[in-house]
Amino acid sequence: MSFSFGLIGYPVQHSLSPWIHKQFLQRTNQEGTYKLFEIHPESFKEEVQLLRNESLNGFNVTVPYKEKIIPYLDEIDPYAKKIGAVNTVLCKNNK
Repeated sequence: MSFSFGLIGYPVQHSLSPWIHKQFLQRTNQEGTYKLFEIHPESFKEEVQLLRNESLNGFNVTVPYKEKIIPYLDEIDPYAKKIGAVNTVLCKNNK
């Protein structure tokens, strides 16, 4: 099985997440990718909707979108709802 993960935020080009996740995948003998999705604040809504077409298994959320992503999620963990912020999104069954 091959995994596809990513990171959304603005800016994200400086992120070490692709390298970190590549190391994790290699050390656990898994195949996969980790992409950066730099989403400009003015196009957030449109680009988040396009993420559904990316066939991702999940993605991390960084500033400035940890709160802004919540209305676009189909479900939210009770702890994330309580603190009002999301760090990780799991994509499963087209949700």
